[in-house]
Amino acid sequence: MSDRDLILFSPLRLGPYEIQNRLAMAPMTRNRAGTGRPSVGR
Repeated sequence: MSDRDLILFSPLRLGPYEIQNRLAMAPMTRNRAGTGRPSVGR
């Protein structure tokens, strides 16, 4: 693993918060759709 790869796993201070690593997961909003599919025109 290179030094560049290790940056992803190092802590990051973001304002008053300290995040343990720099990986993020996008919000999973599909579970809010009534039929299990996103609605068209919403």
